[in-house]
Amino acid sequence: MNNFNSPTKDEILLMPNKIDSILNRLGFNLCLRGYIYYRDLILFSLNFNLDEIRLIDLYSLISQKYNKPCSIIKKNIENIFTRFDIQKFESNFKLEFNLDFDYIYTTPKNLLILIISKELLHR
Repeated sequence: MNNFNSPTKDEILLMPNKIDSILNRLGFNLCLRGYIYYRDLILFSLNFNLDEIRLIDLYSLISQKYNKPCSIIKKNIENIFTRFDIQKFESNFKLEFNLDFDYIYTTPKNLLILIISKELLHR
C-alpha cells in the first residue's frame, strides 16, 4: 500500500463533504460513530490504488487515529450497514453510481470500492 495518489489541497478539503453527501443520499445515519469511521476509511483509501485496498489495513489506520481496537472500528462500521435506510439506498443508488441496485453493494468493502471509483473518475 505504498503507491499514493496525490489529491490537491482543495480536493482534500472538499472530500469529507462529498462523502457525507453521497452517504446521506444513500440513507446512512451521519450521527453514528461507525459513520465517522467509515468516512475516514473512504478518505484513507483515496490515498491508495484500488488494487491494493485491504480493509484490515484501513481499519488499522483508523484504530491508530482514534486509539481504539480494530475490532471496535470494524463492529461500528458494520453497525451502520445494518441500520441504514435500505429504501433510500435502493432508490438513490442508480442516480449516484449509474448502476442497477444489487444487495451485493450493501457491504462496507463493495460500497467503498464504488465510492472510490466514482471519486477517482471525477478528479
